[in-house]
This record gives sequence, structure tokens and C-alpha cells, in this order.
Amino acid sequence: MATNTIAESARAEMAIGDLARHGVESLASLRLTVVLFALSIFIVLTGTLAQVEKDIWLVVDQYFRCAFAWIEWKVFFPPSFFPNLLFKSRPEISGGFWFPGGWLIGTLMGVNLLAAHGVRFRTQARGQQLVVGLIVLGVGLAMTCFVIRSGSNAAGFQAKSVLKYATIWKLLLAGTAVAAVAALYSAVRLERHRKVERWCLG
Repeated sequence: MATNTIAESARAEMAIGDLARHGVESLASLRLTVVLFALSIFIVLTGTLAQVEKDIWLVVDQYFRCAFAWIEWKVFFPPSFFPNLLFKSRPEISGGFWFPGGWLIGTLMGVNLLAAHGVRFRTQARGQQLVVGLIVLGVGLAMTCFVIRSGSNAAGFQAKSVLKYATIWKLLLAGTAVAAVAALYSAVRLERHRKVERWCLG
């Protein structure tokens, strides 16, 4: 009796595991990726057309910074389609339809990407290589954040930056020199049969 209970429990766990794996694989589907890209292209197109009659920040709020966007039919018929020589005026087109907004599409794209990495990609680096790679990634993220923070802000394009541009240029040169030395060192350390990698690093 106990054996049957254990077997049933194991089968139930396997079924739950198979269901979870199937769900993750569905989220990682390449078809879903293509559909999401198509949706994003369409929402960008409609948002661009809507700017003919609306302010850009109003369009950003109504089309991109929302879960669902209300798209009016008239955005597909801009005034330039109805020149005065041929038409008295643009016909009045009412109504519209709901469409996934920028936030919803972006969130689904992020989930799709994470699921695809979890299903298809495996970390090849181990030990010291993995640690060095994570450090380089962290430094890159920190530098990106620093560049964004040190640049111009909402006060205008000519806003005063945290660092002088001459200092930023020197830091860029120093970083390039460090990257070049690291690449040459890696090229020397690589096995001799990996000629393509050695040439690229050199």
C-alpha cells in the first residue's frame, strides 16, 4: 500500500514537472518571439502616425507607457492622404480598437527572453573564466550607468556634466588601453590551435 502511494506521488511530481517544463518551453517559443516583434513594430508604426495630430509625450503615454493602447482608426488616414485638389476634406472616421501597449509587449519580450535563455542556453564558462566574465559585465554596467548619470539631464542638452569632457576622454583612452592589454594577454594565453580567436584578440 505504501509502495503504491509513493509511486502515485512520484507520478504526480513528474506530471507537475512536465507541465512546468512545457509551460517554460511555450514561453521560450520562437513563434512567440516573432509575434511579439510584429506587435512591437505595429505599435511603433501606429504611435508614429498618431504624432501627426498629437503631442509626442501624449502619444508616449497613450501607446507605450501603458498595458493596453486605444488605437483610433483615423491614425491610418492622415491628412496628407487627402489633398485638397482631390478631396474636400478628410472623412470623419470614428472608433478604434484595443491593442497591447508598450509595457505589456516589453514585459512579454523580457519573459520570452529569460525563458529562452533558461531552456536553450547553457553557461559554458566555469571557475575563473566565469568570475572574470561577471566582473567585466559588472564593470560595463557600472560604466554605462556612470555615463548616463554624468551626461546632460532634463535641464537641457547643454546641462553641466559631473565630469569635464576632457576627463571623460582621458578615462576613455585609459579604458581602451586596458582593454587592449587584456586582449593581447588573452591572445598569448590561448592554445596555439585556436588561431581565429588569437587573431581576433590580437
